[in-house]
Order: sequence, then C-alpha cells, then structure tokens
Amino acid sequence: MASTKPDPWHYRRMRGELNLTQREFCDRYGIPLKTYRNWEQGIRTPSESELTYLKVIYTIPSLVDVAINGRR
Repeated sequence: MASTKPDPWHYRRMRGELNLTQREFCDRYGIPLKTYRNWEQGIRTPSESELTYLKVIYTIPSLVDVAINGRR
C-alpha cells in the first residue's frame, strides 16, 4: 500500500510546531541538514523509511528523544 507523501510545506509546518529551527531539528533527530532542506524545498522527497521516521517524530517526539538519547 502506497502512502501519500506530504508537500514540502508540511515538513516546515510540523517542524515549526515543534519550535525547532532546521539545524536544531536535524541535530536532535540525526538527519543531515542538507537532506532535510531538500525535503522542505521540494527538491527531494523522503524514502518510505524516512517518512515513517518523520511520522514518529511528529506524533511522539518525546519517544524519539528517549530512544536516541536515553532521556525522558
């Protein structure tokens, strides 16, 4: 089953809801800054696995923080 990929503005809006700059978002979640910028600018779309990771970040960011950093 194919998933619908959000338009580039969707990434920016969701990152904004987390109150993070591009650099902060990328540093926090281990995503190369250039890759993320390409997603926001519509130059490239995330792969299915990248899209799944983004969905988890946007749905439960605290869970990802614990998984990456061992912090609660």
